Amino acid sequence: MTLALLVMTLTALIAGVLDLRTRRIPNQLTGILVAFALVWQGLYGPIPFAICILTMLVVFAIGSALYAGGILGGGDVKLLTGCAGIVGPIHLVGFLLCTGIAGGLLALLVSFRGHQLLSVLRNTASTLMGSHTSEHLTLPYGVAIAMGSLAYDLFFTLGPHT
Repeated sequence: MTLALLVMTLTALIAGVLDLRTRRIPNQLTGILVAFALVWQGLYGPIPFAICILTMLVVFAIGSALYAGGILGGGDVKLLTGCAGIVGPIHLVGFLLCTGIAGGLLALLVSFRGHQLLSVLRNTASTLMGSHTSEHLTLPYGVAIAMGSLAYDLFFTLGPHT
């Protein structure tokens, strides 16, 4: 595991715990991750630095649209942006896949635990069809990002290398 992946995962784990406890991810935490990603990629030269900026801008733009739609929280968007700067565009899809799977499992866990499975399914179907229900169920998605980061790191460290 590289230093950058370790910093990303530890930051995401801290964010996940804070999101679970307070339902907020502090700007200072995500700001540190974004700054670290820029410095880390900048150490490899101007092209990796520029790619890092572009990758983070794309993730932030898409995340902002999801925030505007009520799908993600602002801290989640900023945390994903910092993580994107670490993993880069080549590994971004794999990282987001790990995070998405973790988010789905978290949603199932929360819905089973709270006996809200039907509400969650209705809310998901409604969101996918472009409308909203009166029910507003939220997840501490920082937890999913933390679990996705951990899964990505384990795969990257222990899995097949290209």
